[in-house]
Amino acid sequence: MMRNFTFVLVGILLLFTRVSVAEKKQHALTFTSPAHKAHLLELYSTQNCSSCPPANKLVSDLEGKDGLWTSFVPLVLHVDYWDHLGWKDPYSDAAFTVRQKQYVQSWKSRRVYTPMFVLDGKEWLQRDFGQMIRPGDKVGILKAIGKDQAGEVYEVRFESIGTHPDRLQINGAILGNGIKTRVRGGENAGKTLHHNFLALEIQNAPLIKKNGIYTGTIKFKARPRGEKAKIAAVFWASLESGLRPLQATGGYILENISARQAKRMSATGPVETAIFAGGCFWCMEPPFEKLDGVHSAISGYTGGKQKNPTYRQVSRGASDHREAVKISYDPNQFSYNDLLEVFWRSMDPTDNGGQFADRGSQYTPAIFYGDESERRLAETSKKHIERSGRFKKDIVTAILKAGVFYEAEDYHQDYYKKNPVHYKAYRRGSGRDSFLKRTWKTDLNDNTKGKKKKTDKTPANKAD
Repeated sequence: MMRNFTFVLVGILLLFTRVSVAEKKQHALTFTSPAHKAHLLELYSTQNCSSCPPANKLVSDLEGKDGLWTSFVPLVLHVDYWDHLGWKDPYSDAAFTVRQKQYVQSWKSRRVYTPMFVLDGKEWLQRDFGQMIRPGDKVGILKAIGKDQAGEVYEVRFESIGTHPDRLQINGAILGNGIKTRVRGGENAGKTLHHNFLALEIQNAPLIKKNGIYTGTIKFKARPRGEKAKIAAVFWASLESGLRPLQATGGYILENISARQAKRMSATGPVETAIFAGGCFWCMEPPFEKLDGVHSAISGYTGGKQKNPTYRQVSRGASDHREAVKISYDPNQFSYNDLLEVFWRSMDPTDNGGQFADRGSQYTPAIFYGDESERRLAETSKKHIERSGRFKKDIVTAILKAGVFYEAEDYHQDYYKKNPVHYKAYRRGSGRDSFLKRTWKTDLNDNTKGKKKKTDKTPANKAD
């Protein structure tokens, strides 16, 4: 994009050197499962075993995948029985070893090994990760309510479907994401290992049934403040043995990530996603984020084959990705058709060379559908726009199958709020506003045709 590099650089430095007062004042989080069973995936691993890094990567790559926390909850537990190989794994715990051995005994097996996958309490040899995305049977709703802003105390409620004993167990774990360790001994000596969903602590407590609802309290130890990681809290209800998961939930703790990510990960009620590309992702967030029923709009990159693309690569056309936004929304309040309507009113669907001042395939418009229902709705909506006669040129917006969506760097998220002066100047100068006003012959703030808007404290008179 043709943006002022100096301004952006200063913005980056400011964002990485301070924490906003607004984030500090956020309340503790609530994590709520769907009614269908969310699968609990456990990986027993170690930094000492040469076979473990590939398995760790399989689990680490689940970061950002659709269904995380709602369809599946992953955690990696490092055992301590390999520490004699010449490297003391800093994340190994004897309690994790005991848990693995209890599983093996319950299976009437003698094989204790790493890496070992356990899915819903059973040894998992197939490693069909598609199985985790498929929802299980309806088992009830598990809710963990944070009672302090440190994320250390949670009240838990389990409204179960089916018959269970009057006493169950609630299990909780604190997980670290983005952890790196330079290993200096053992089979992985000289390697730098990367970890996501790494168990830092596990606690459990009784769940007591009263008036048909199970309740209990989980208390974690104070988290190490020096841990440079995104921290997550996960919970699962089980039989008293702790070895048969009944339901699971979790998400990121607010203190360690941005408020927008926390809101998305902990949103209660049904949450669906939609992905749209309409040129500069700075300009595509506001039209969606101001609407009731939309939890968040995340800027990112999608549509290409390159893994983990950067802004520098995408903006320069050095990848085959597009800039795009991923919308998380409540389908009970806002339909996919409503989102399509907002999308058409937010960009130029006739430009196959980019969008406004931003040129190149990385800025061309596209709708990325998640399933056949979305594809049909997108095709129908496109035909409606074509027949409307509103545009003199052909509608060239692509309709493509959604693939992996890579979140953009933090300084791009909510750019219109963080840097309103530069954002408004860029947007006005790009020609987007004048095109939309001329095309739709209406005020730019009316691009939702009466859809209910949020009454939050977003800046007034923003150009969206």
